[in-house]
Amino acid sequence: AVAYEVGFVGALGATPGKLMLGLRIVAQEDGHTPQGWDKAALRYAPDLVIIVPVIGGLASLVIVVLSLVWLWTDDRRRTVYDRVATTYVVKV
Repeated sequence: AVAYEVGFVGALGATPGKLMLGLRIVAQEDGHTPQGWDKAALRYAPDLVIIVPVIGGLASLVIVVLSLVWLWTDDRRRTVYDRVATTYVVKV
């Protein structure tokens, strides 16, 4: 999962699914598709909370719920993943 998400986002600015839907991940600062692996790795970082014993599952659930709330209330529809990496998803 890490190789898929970070690899495709780092190299192409989107996963194959996002590309098929005409979506790209862009940097919040300049609106361009991020080059390099740092933003791709940061976008995946919240998913790593699941490896924490006992509370990882609960923390993961909180991330999902918070992401859904922000998805419907944020003007750019940014989720936790976007906020951590300072990115957002756009339709091209």
